[in-house]
Amino acid sequence: MTVTEMTDHRAARPERTAAQRLHALLTMPAGAILLVFVVVQIGCIAAGLLFADDFRYLSPQNMGIMMRSVPVLRCSALGAGVLMISGEFDLSIGSVYTFTAIVMAMLVGNGVDAFLAAPAGLLIGAAIGLLNGALTLRFNLPSFIVTLGGLLFWRGAVLLLNGAVQVRFDPNPVFNALFQARCSASMPPSSGLSAYASSSGPCCIGIVSATTSLPPAAIARPLPPLA
Repeated sequence: MTVTEMTDHRAARPERTAAQRLHALLTMPAGAILLVFVVVQIGCIAAGLLFADDFRYLSPQNMGIMMRSVPVLRCSALGAGVLMISGEFDLSIGSVYTFTAIVMAMLVGNGVDAFLAAPAGLLIGAAIGLLNGALTLRFNLPSFIVTLGGLLFWRGAVLLLNGAVQVRFDPNPVFNALFQARCSASMPPSSGLSAYASSSGPCCIGIVSATTSLPPAAIARPLPPLA
């Protein structure tokens, strides 16, 4: 089929109505979630404009709070999303997040440069994810059970390593200025890096799942066209 024939074939295809496009969107795996998110955002923005004094969704203070809190969840959700696409779960993200943050802070407190402590935390998070993936696939165990055990194990490791004492994270000024990004009201550097570390673990589990013989887990499902 030539390029001209393909163009004519596409031109001859009947145009979809708005209802058909909406139905095609809802048939996608994340279509309904996207639709609900858009509707909620539109409602919140409208309420923020109409009732600015009572519903302060668009206020600078609320925007600053969201910019500081959302990136941590977003980084962790990125790894969990990759893992869920492969058909697995990771319940240990929160414990790994805390453990890697404690390790980075303790390394910096013991005189290690923050630019070395941060990659160490990322590597620890990735190693924990590889361990979870290896246990899940090598012994054919449910990832739910493996990561549930990991949740308790790494939480206990935090208590064993540091107890319930707060750890001060005070990196050098260059590292602090590079990762804190106060001009955009972003998250603290230790939170962001440990969020990346905790997300690297689920990503590693997802990669291990996708490259092994757990067939239905990592097979992509074709999506219906929107147009």
